[in-house]
Formats: sequence, structure tokens, C-alpha cells
Amino acid sequence: MSIILPNITGASAEVDLTSLVTAYNYSGAFLPSGSVWTLTHQEDLAISRVVQVYKENVLSDVSLDFDEGDEGSFTQENSAKTIFSGGSVFLEGTPGRLGHWHLNEVSGLVVVDVLGLHNGTAVNIVDGDWVAGKLNNCISVTGTKYIQMGNNFSLERTDPFTIEAWIKTSDANNYRVYVGKITQTGTITGYSLCTKFGKPVVEIRGSGGNAIEVSTSSVTIHNGVWRHVLVTYDGSSTAAGVNIYVDNIAVAMTVVTNTLASSIINASNFQISGRTGTNYVPAALIDEVIIWNRVLSISEISARYNAGVGSETVQGYDITQAWYVTTNTNQIDTSSWSTIRSMSFTQVTPVSTDIRYLISCDNKVTWKYWDGLTWTITTLANIATLGNTKTELEALTEANWESCTNTLDVTIGLKTIIDNATPTVSQIEIEYCLPGLQRALDSELEILLVSETLTAFTNVSGTDLYSLRAKFIF
Repeated sequence: MSIILPNITGASAEVDLTSLVTAYNYSGAFLPSGSVWTLTHQEDLAISRVVQVYKENVLSDVSLDFDEGDEGSFTQENSAKTIFSGGSVFLEGTPGRLGHWHLNEVSGLVVVDVLGLHNGTAVNIVDGDWVAGKLNNCISVTGTKYIQMGNNFSLERTDPFTIEAWIKTSDANNYRVYVGKITQTGTITGYSLCTKFGKPVVEIRGSGGNAIEVSTSSVTIHNGVWRHVLVTYDGSSTAAGVNIYVDNIAVAMTVVTNTLASSIINASNFQISGRTGTNYVPAALIDEVIIWNRVLSISEISARYNAGVGSETVQGYDITQAWYVTTNTNQIDTSSWSTIRSMSFTQVTPVSTDIRYLISCDNKVTWKYWDGLTWTITTLANIATLGNTKTELEALTEANWESCTNTLDVTIGLKTIIDNATPTVSQIEIEYCLPGLQRALDSELEILLVSETLTAFTNVSGTDLYSLRAKFIF
């Protein structure tokens, strides 16, 4: 006679199997590490029974990876919109803008951030101060005129940044601030792009009175023509991490101070023109100001200068739709699988971004999403609205997963509604079951035939054992 072990949860549980017959078919028993089952059963005077114990189905896993070398294994809806790099897939574009102001206003007090994140407020500025600039309009500042963006862009000394602006000035005064977030009283802290006697200067000042100050050695910009000034800082807290570019040329620099060792964060407003209000306002035209959270590359700097023409366009991430990538030659062969056990997704979704998934188990004839009750057919065009999230798919149980008896394909839809942030996927891992059960090893489960009516099972594996099944043969 064969008897299947009933479900048991907890240590030292005792179950009377005397009355059970072969029609009983229980499974899924759980035995914690170090615990013992004590089971009574029908008498067997000869102690001739055979006990066979099996654990859960044989499990394995496979992953979809997104290294540069994997790009050719996927089909991209538009290869100009998605890119594989650094072990991930994400939207193609120029990342890192924190704020971008064309300064094309003609009136009013609102100065538009084209990213829609940090509009500025014009202070002491009248309609006549919006004049023809390098690229469309610009702002003409002098005296007490400035634009403030609030207490934003609180970069620390370990944070890289790039600041750029088109500037037209004849101001050769000792100190003038064009763009920055820097305090006025007490210990001066913060950062700025400024000039001293017409020379572009980067200042990064810490709360301990220490600082980085780097100036161009000889290049000045106070010649009354439009100059493109771009400065970068790599977050190293050293003057060696600073570079100054004037009209696309990395100019020679002089290190004035190189002692930065404390925090540069402050509560002052970020400003275009001046520092902490009306202090050190230049007499100048200022156009096309951008602050980035990274160091731009040489090619990117050249593109911003654009052979002296300049550009208001930064190729950010496409916000018009979800752009998808689909498995192709890396389609997964599931012909030897019993079922999908689970899926897990390694991804990053910054604010205002989203990732959705669709699944196909029929060689991409149909694409499906889990609607909460069943798998429903849809099309790739609907991935942004009907595709499943990471959370939804990771919550599915083995019973929910559709049987993939031949192939498995995955489509990933990457979506952002702001052009300076992208979602990222770096791995999808699929755990699956192979047909049949695996025997519990002697090193995992110790079986002791205590008496004619008693058998003890001890978990000696060092880990919990799940989905156990035991068959008694009398």
C-alpha cells in the first residue's frame, strides 16, 4: 500500500496515517531546518516498509541581460530611441539637465524652465529688459536685476556639474556673478560661474571657509561680443576637477585656491545674475543658461557651441510614447519546462518614468498581459497602457503563469514624460520548473524507522525544505 504524506506545518507535528488509503494525495509539506516530523501509521511488524521522500520540482533559471553585446539579440522599435550600454537598456538621449532656460520671454515675471521643473522669477526686470539675444531673445541685466529659481540645485562638493551660458558683456569689474547658488553673508558657501576683471572663474566654497577657485589664466570675455562660457566640475573636491571652456576651447587656467574640504550646501536661491539677490549683478546680456548634473563630454560641449551658432536644442529623451524592445534571437526555448515559477526584474524608474511588459508564449503570434484574473491578448501598441508593471508580474504565482510549452518572449516598454530622465532595465530573471520531482538526499533528510507504527523525519540539510512528499510502501 502507498500513502502520501499530508500537509504539515511546524516542527514535531504528529499525524495518524493509520486510516489513510491510497486515494489520498497530499503534497506541499514544509519542514523547517533542524525540525522533526513524527508520524504514526498502520502497524508493520516486520518493519519491511520502504519510505521514499521527494522535495519540490527541479528548479532552474535563465536571464535576459542587456549588455552592449546583447543589443543585437533584441528587436528595437526604433534604435534611435533606445540604447544598450553599461549592462542596461534605456532611452537614447542627452541626460542630466537639471534646469534649462532659453530666456526668450518678452514680458512678465515668469522665466520658463523648458524642462518644466524650475521656472524662475524675474526680479526688478521690466518688459524692456527682454531684448534680442544670441538665440532669439535674452535678458539684459544690470544694477539690481536678476532671476531667481528658489532654493534648488543644492549640489554637494562631491556632485559633478556643468554650467553653461552665452554672455555678452563689457563689464571688467573685480567680481560679477552670472549663474550660481552662493551665499552673501557669513562664511560664503555654494558655487558659481562668475568673472573677475573679465576672466571667467569657477568658485566652489565650503562651510569651513575652504574653497576651490579656478580662473582662466589670460582669456577674458568682456569684449562686448557674444561668448559661450561652459564650466565643468567632476565632484573630486579638487581644483584638478575643474575645466573652463570659452567658445569651445579648453582654456589655460590658474588655480587661485584649492582647499575645499567641507559642505557647500546652502539655503540661498539659485540665480541667473548676481548672488543672493542684488549683490554682484553684472552689466550684461545673458542667454541660454543650462545646469547639468554631470560633466559634459568634449563632443557634447562642441555640440552646444555649434560652431559659434549655438543651439537651443538638447536632444533629450523622447516623451511622445513608450518605446519598446523585444526579444529576438534571444527568444527562450521552453520546450523542456513544466511551468514558469516566477519572474524578477532589475530596473530603475525615476520620477515621471515608467516600464511596462508584455509576454508571448507562442513565438510572438500574440502578446498578452495579466489583467488580474487571466492572460488577455493585446498589441505592442498598447504596452504603455495595458502592459504589466514589475510589481504585477513579480506577484504572480506558479498557478497564474501561462504554460509556455515552446517559446517565451518578453517586450519591454520604456516611457518618460520628462525629457531629462529615463527608466532603465538591467536584467530579467525567469525561474522555471522541470518535469518530475527530485529525491530528497540523505544529506538533507534523515529517516528513522522508530517502530512498527512510528517513523521520524529530521531535516539535517541546514535549510528549510518545502513541498515535500513522502510515499510509504508496505
